[in-house]
This record gives sequence, structure tokens and C-alpha cells, in this order.
Amino acid sequence: MLTFTNGRVGPPYFVISAVNEGSRDVTVTSLGLSLPGGATLARFETTPFLDTALPARLADGGIAEVHFSYLGVGEALKSAGVTQIMPFAMDSTGRRYNGKPVDLNPDELIEMSA
Repeated sequence: MLTFTNGRVGPPYFVISAVNEGSRDVTVTSLGLSLPGGATLARFETTPFLDTALPARLADGGIAEVHFSYLGVGEALKSAGVTQIMPFAMDSTGRRYNGKPVDLNPDELIEMSA
């Protein structure tokens, strides 16, 4: 996702979304990115987006979202010495839902943020 400020292209962001496709309400307790080996990528930055406050109760079709900057992800991957992230969501029953792993070049993410 790109951002725009005063008509100029701003820094890019990843959007991690959880959508309730069922017919019963579900409570999302966490959304994020995991690294190989199971570590979770911590996010200490503020973004220009309104992230969903968690835990969040989602009705049928409801969506929860969090945002991660390319720069933050690139720096974290480089620091950890890895090149893969996997989005995930966890619900109030403790069930974890994983997205597809994505291979990335940390240096390219950092460069795209400049």
C-alpha cells in the first residue's frame, strides 16, 4: 500500500488483514507477521493508518487490519538474517491462521522506503 502526502508518494506499507468469512462472530486477538522459526515480528512504529484495536470482535464479513512499513520489515529481516515473512491471525480460542509465506529482499524493502 502506498501513501500520499501533499501530492507526493510516501513510504509503502504492508497491510495484514483478517476477514471473518463465517456466519458466527469471531474475536481476533492478534494479527501480525512471523519469521522463520516462529518468532513474531514486533512493531514499534506508528503508521498513518488507523489499525484495528485488538482484541476485535468481527461479525460475518468483518475485517481487522494492521500495517507494517516496508522499512520496519526490511530492517527486522536484515537484523534477523532471514528473508521470509508469513502473515498470521489468532482468534480467542487460540487458533492460529497462517497466510502464505513470502520471500523478500530486505535491502530492496529498505531502498523502496527511501
